[in-house]
Amino acid sequence: MIDITQCPECGEPAEIQWRDALESTDGPVEHAKVMCLRRHWFLLPVSMLEERRAAPQAAATETAPPGVGKPRHLAV
Repeated sequence: MIDITQCPECGEPAEIQWRDALESTDGPVEHAKVMCLRRHWFLLPVSMLEERRAAPQAAATETAPPGVGKPRHLAV
């Protein structure tokens, strides 16, 4: 199963390619490598991914006028 999130730079869909715990002075921190459709890639703490997943949905429902930000369905 592919794990998808949002690119921290451009906002495009991004795949979480792998996760691993990296050592720090406060103990291990889980990190993930993320690559988007535009080939930007990042290695960042998983906690930052969780914040990014929640933020776009909350922002779209709280500040957007009715009908804005709702998904469009395309015929394929």
